[in-house]
Amino acid sequence: MRVGGRRSILIGLGLVMVLGIAVYLRLCNNGFTGSIPSELGNCSHIEYLELSQNSFTGDIPESFGNLLNLRFINLYSNFMKGSIPESLFRIPHLDTVWLDVNELNGSIPLNVANMSEISSLWLYGNQLSSTIPSSIGNCTKLVELYLNDNQFVGNLPESLNNLEGLMYLDVSNNSLEGTIQLGLGSFKQMDTLVLSFNCFSSGIPPGLGNCSSLTQLAAVRCRLTGPIPPSLGQLTQLTLLYLCENRLSGRIPPELGNLKSLNDLQLYDNQLEGEISSELGLLSELQNLFLFTNRLDGEIPISIWKI
Repeated sequence: MRVGGRRSILIGLGLVMVLGIAVYLRLCNNGFTGSIPSELGNCSHIEYLELSQNSFTGDIPESFGNLLNLRFINLYSNFMKGSIPESLFRIPHLDTVWLDVNELNGSIPLNVANMSEISSLWLYGNQLSSTIPSSIGNCTKLVELYLNDNQFVGNLPESLNNLEGLMYLDVSNNSLEGTIQLGLGSFKQMDTLVLSFNCFSSGIPPGLGNCSSLTQLAAVRCRLTGPIPPSLGQLTQLTLLYLCENRLSGRIPPELGNLKSLNDLQLYDNQLEGEISSELGLLSELQNLFLFTNRLDGEIPISIWKI
């Protein structure tokens, strides 16, 4: 039987408030509709709140700021609208915030800087706009930051350099522009970096070669220009490298032959020129090699045919 409506959830919340001891409230993957009751903010003991995969609409209640014990909130896959309330980002020990796949708009609140304990922030799949606030660089415990599939503009903030523990960063499918910060090379623990489908109109920073833990690097259709830095050959853990559909020029650096773990290399639809380096034939794990629609010439090295 389908569970839905404000009355149903209020009955449940009434029990929570009467008992006064609820720490976990999980109502995910049901058929709840309507707005999330503001009365939920009175359930002061809640630490873990999961309302994902329902059909909630309306704003995120301002009263959530009263849940001072909250550590985890998941509103994934609903129809939430409006802006992210600043009160949510005033909760002192909030560790995980998943607001992805909704219809939220507006900007990321500047007081995101208050989230000193946050390790996972998922905001992808919304209609958020404006710039990514530089104050996000104060969230120094961040491990996962997913801002993809929104409408962000402006530059990647230089303050991202402060997030030395960041492992997953995805800002794809926005309208970001300007220079990709050279400081991205300071991410020693970075595993996945996705920059695709933006408007950077700059070169690939050589400093990315210092991200020694990278396994996936995708920068597709970003209007990237200039050469592929030889320093990318230092990313020996890399399994996927997508730099296709840009304006990259020059030769394919032979240093890419050092990427012994690489199994997917896609450099198609650029302005690369010269001969294909025989060093690419050293990539014994390579399964996909896409170099079409460039200006390459000469002979295809015999070593490539052995891949």
